[in-house]
Amino acid sequence: DQANRVRNKISSTLLHQKPNNCNLSKNKIYALKQLRQEKTIIITRADKGNTMVVMNTSDYNNKANEHLNEGLYEKIKVTKCRATLNNLKSETSRVLQSIKSKLGQSL
Repeated sequence: DQANRVRNKISSTLLHQKPNNCNLSKNKIYALKQLRQEKTIIITRADKGNTMVVMNTSDYNNKANEHLNEGLYEKIKVTKCRATLNNLKSETSRVLQSIKSKLGQSL
């Protein structure tokens, strides 16, 4: 049956995934974990490129506030957020029901 074929395909795909190779040594991973626990700095990905950025927390917050105050962003009403969220939930539910009916079972 189709549901079992889908399960087997997913299972096979997951089993054959190669582990994510990290290019950091154990010492560097440990150091990075220690730095992330430091509250005076923020470590994040750069906007461009595949690099990491380390910033002073207060500088980071000031820069974020500058961006928010430049007028590029619009504050939206909570009711609009709720309406959008409810629409998203109902659409997601509809798609899930469609998938369930196509598979002939509940997920």
